[in-house]
Amino acid sequence: DLFAPTLSDVNRKGIQMFDKDPIIVYEDYAYAKLLEERKRREKKKKEEEEKKKKEEEEKKKKEEEEKKKKEEEEKKKKEEEEKKKKEEEEKKKKEEEEKKKKEEEEKKKKEEEEKKKNEEEEKKKNEEEEKKKQEEAHSN
Repeated sequence: DLFAPTLSDVNRKGIQMFDKDPIIVYEDYAYAKLLEERKRREKKKKEEEEKKKKEEEEKKKKEEEEKKKKEEEEKKKKEEEEKKKKEEEEKKKKEEEEKKKKEEEEKKKKEEEEKKKNEEEEKKKNEEEEKKKQEEAHSN
C-alpha cells in the first residue's frame, strides 16, 4: 500500500515539511483516495458475490428439500395405492370365497331336496305297491 498523507496532515504539518511539490502531495493523496475507493469497491463486490453465493446455496437447499418432499409424497401416494389395490384384491378374494360357499350350500340344499323327493317318491311307490298287494289279497 502506498502511504499518502491526508490533506489535513499536509495542512497541519505544512507543505514545507514534505520534500515534494504541493501538487505532487495532492496527487499522492488523490491516488490514496483512489486506492481506498478501489478497495471499498472490491470489498463491496466480494460481499455481493458472497451474498449471491449464499442465496444460490439457500435456493439449492430449498430445491433439494422440495424435491425430497415431493419424492416422499410420491412414495406415500404409491404406498397408498398399493394398500388400496391389496385391499381390493382381498375384498375380491373374500367375495369369491363367499360366492363359492353359497354355491356349495345351494348345491347341498338341492341335493337334500332331491334326496327328500326321491325318498317321498319311493315311499309313495311302496305305499301304492302295498295298496295293490292288499287289494289283490282282498280280491283273492
